Amino acid sequence: MENGVIYSGGGLPSNIWLNYLLNFENIFVLGRRSNNTKDKKVISSHDNVNFHLTQNYTSVKDLIFNISKIKEEISTLIEKVDLVLIRLPSVLGFIAGEIALKKIKKYGSSKLETQMKHLVIKDHY
Repeated sequence: MENGVIYSGGGLPSNIWLNYLLNFENIFVLGRRSNNTKDKKVISSHDNVNFHLTQNYTSVKDLIFNISKIKEEISTLIEKVDLVLIRLPSVLGFIAGEIALKKIKKYGSSKLETQMKHLVIKDHY
């Protein structure tokens, strides 16, 4: 993120959110913050798309030592949404799937961008 603008490694350009916004007024995207320039190929920011970029998971070491914080962070976000779309494979996606199942939230997993849900889980931004 630079100056409030969210960048993606190329997999989620800003126009992809138009598909989601056909069905929802707002969507929330969970990902992990990356300072790597290879993850800044395209702008992903878009109106009515809110990004939550975790700082608790930036490395495998963080994952091990912060797993409770990460689960709590994801759980709090899942409580606020109606539906969860999980992009796999993704560490955050697997964690979110487990939490969504326990909370009996509607969820789906797909690599296809055409499935419309409310919360999108992706690993890098």
